[in-house]
Amino acid sequence: MHRFIPLLFLITLCAALFVSLSIVQDRQVTTIQVVEITLPEDITEFPRGRAFAINIFASWCAPCRVEAPLVSELAKSGVPIIGVNLRDSPPEAEKFLNDFGNPFEKIIADENGQFMMRLGATGIPETLLVDDKGVVRYRFAGPITQAALEKEILPMWEKIK
Repeated sequence: MHRFIPLLFLITLCAALFVSLSIVQDRQVTTIQVVEITLPEDITEFPRGRAFAINIFASWCAPCRVEAPLVSELAKSGVPIIGVNLRDSPPEAEKFLNDFGNPFEKIIADENGQFMMRLGATGIPETLLVDDKGVVRYRFAGPITQAALEKEILPMWEKIK
């Protein structure tokens, strides 16, 4: 029995190292990233020749409610935003927008999550910055914070607009 204690210790140490590395990778999702993703074809009606943001949200998403005032602040900063409403009924989406304001120039209803997946998003909320050629240049996964807005999102917007 005592022979297995060092082996058990080694396995535990490896598992802890693996978990800590995966946590660091998760944190990197919210740092500035330049990505080269062309938007899906059904988004081509969006304004070409002009940069814009996409914000994926839902009324049932608690972090979306938390970030809603900052999405409005982003719009007030001059960033045109397209909203992608995920798996909401029209009345639920309307109530959310009435409660938190509507910062969006256009809203796309994504009833089954397919559009979100085609954008490459893995969760909500998520905000993408798209250049004037329709290429996603930056993505912020998770709810926008004041610090992220000021130190990451708006500076990146200034670079791509």
